[in-house]
Amino acid sequence: MSQKPQFLVLIEADRCKGCGICVQFCPRNVLQLSDRINIHGYHPAEAVRQEDCIGCQACAIMCPDACIEIWRRVPKPQQSSP
Repeated sequence: MSQKPQFLVLIEADRCKGCGICVQFCPRNVLQLSDRINIHGYHPAEAVRQEDCIGCQACAIMCPDACIEIWRRVPKPQQSSP
């Protein structure tokens, strides 16, 4: 049985203008607009359900400010005991 791939959503909060396009296009509702305010006075997007990300990159593709990156998490191989 293969393990479900896990992805890491990285958002540069201080570049985000809080337009919400990424939130609208995420098929798994991983993102939402934050309650906090960034240095420019916007509510940036944040990943609130990282574990639900399927790595489709729809959010990163649709982001007009290119402030989202999706990375595949690679599990560390387990070492066997000698």
